[in-house]
Amino acid sequence: MAGFAGRSGNGIHFPDPNPHASPKSQLAYVPLTESDIEPAARLYSEVFLHDEPTSRRIAPDPVKFFPEAEWYVKSLAGRNLSFIARNERTRDLVGFIFCFDITDDFGHEASSFTAFLANFREAVAMIDELENRYLDRSGISPGSVLHAFQGGVSRKYRGSGVMKGLVTRVVSRARERGFRQIVAECTSLASQRVLAQCGFYEQGFSSYDMFVIDGGRFFAGLDGGITLMMRDIE
Repeated sequence: MAGFAGRSGNGIHFPDPNPHASPKSQLAYVPLTESDIEPAARLYSEVFLHDEPTSRRIAPDPVKFFPEAEWYVKSLAGRNLSFIARNERTRDLVGFIFCFDITDDFGHEASSFTAFLANFREAVAMIDELENRYLDRSGISPGSVLHAFQGGVSRKYRGSGVMKGLVTRVVSRARERGFRQIVAECTSLASQRVLAQCGFYEQGFSSYDMFVIDGGRFFAGLDGGITLMMRDIE
């Protein structure tokens, strides 16, 4: 993520399954569009402020965060690489996966994107360090590597295969667009399992306890770490 200059996210996190999840038959997986900005930003804020371990440690201000999240989702909608899951009966948005080209610097949006990512400065730095160890950015050309960088599911729908369905759609879109590879950062064993089921393999790992920023261990005490996962596109 090269300093998180438009190339990073704070990791895909899928919390533990809910045994009372809704039936799969009600779910539709569709591209993220501008009409989905407000509900997608709300679900994104809910998942990442309350359930993502690194964000809980960082604790962004929810009031300030939501309008920035809306801008963020809007910036992704036009790229036609992200997907949402919707309950067709209720029309509720129940899951999302946000993606972009790993070489994308967001052009004229760079300053706004940098301000948004400042909410996750420590997580961004940790992911950048992990990627710099295992990815050769000098050899990555535009249109070759897709970054599936953030995903989440509404608590009510966890355990119903929502994220697996979203990842499957992303793989298909990546293939259609001619990408050769997909990369993602996982912050839980559950997310690793989902991606492994979709053909991803582990490329590298960074422990929360061992990560140092500004001379301190910001994530000390958090279990596990962040795993870099990859999938080659046939």
